[in-house]
Formats: sequence, C-alpha cells, structure tokens
Amino acid sequence: MAQPQYSQNPPPGPPRRQPPSDKLDINAGRLWGGGVAAAVIGAVVALVALWAATGVFDVTVAVPDSPGSDVYKELGAGPTLLVGFAAGIIATAVLHGLLLVAPRPLLFFQWLSLVVIAAAAIYPFTLNAPIPDERASEIALAVIHVVTGVAIVSLLSGIVPRVTRPASQGGY
Repeated sequence: MAQPQYSQNPPPGPPRRQPPSDKLDINAGRLWGGGVAAAVIGAVVALVALWAATGVFDVTVAVPDSPGSDVYKELGAGPTLLVGFAAGIIATAVLHGLLLVAPRPLLFFQWLSLVVIAAAAIYPFTLNAPIPDERASEIALAVIHVVTGVAIVSLLSGIVPRVTRPASQGGY
C-alpha cells in the first residue's frame, strides 16, 4: 500500500496563529525599583493623611501600644512612615508573585488589594479605643489606611505594563 504524500506547503487560508501564552517576561529590577518608589510614596501619603487628621481636623489618632494591648497611644510620624513603606514592599512582593503564577495577575492583584484595603479600613472600628472622640479617631485611621492603600495599588498597577511583556516577544 502506498504511503500518502503530504505537501510541504501550508494549507490555503489565513495563517495559523499560536494560541496566546499567559507567560510573561518580567523585568524584576524595574518592578522592584517601581515598588520601592511606590512604597516611599505610600509612606508619605500616610504621613500627610495623619497630619491632615491631627493638624487640620484636630483629631487624636489612637492605636494600641502593642498587639492585643488595652493601652492606647497617639499615632506618631515614625510608625506611620514605617507601616506605609512596609505596605508598599509587601504589595510589590505579592504583585511579583502573581506576575509569575497567575493567569491574569493584575486582575488578581487589584482584587486582593481591594479586600486588604477594605479590611484595613474596617480594623480601626474593632479597636474600641478608650479615648475622647473615639469615632473620629477610628474614621481618621480608616481614611489613612484607604488613601495609603489606594496610592500604592494605583502606582503598582500602573507600572505593570512597563515591566512586563509577553514571553513570545522575547525577554528583557
């Protein structure tokens, strides 16, 4: 029986396309450079929000002295800067991980960030600080958390197109 002969020419019609790949090439140096910048900006945004609460609206922003403590103290500039910066670095690490493994990393990052920001906004209302103007302190701390989170997430979301490209287009 004769073997069928196959043409070396592609079949007529439009050219076949490769299915899109979810793999991304990531410029990690630029991602982390942008992440550090976002962390610095997040820290400064948190500090400005604290200054607005205490200086403009004359609200004492109280936080527990230590985790689980019933002793409260006024929130200072140092811890505010530190937590804002740490939030930016943690968000960058989460984004980097999602860029490596998630099928739609930016979508997952933004949803995860939304949930974390919502939790951070709710947290102050669970403290029940024994201070005058407790509700004003809770609202101020919630606003500080929200504006800091939104600043960090918007900045990190904005750099993703600049630090990634589809793997099919070649690496960095």
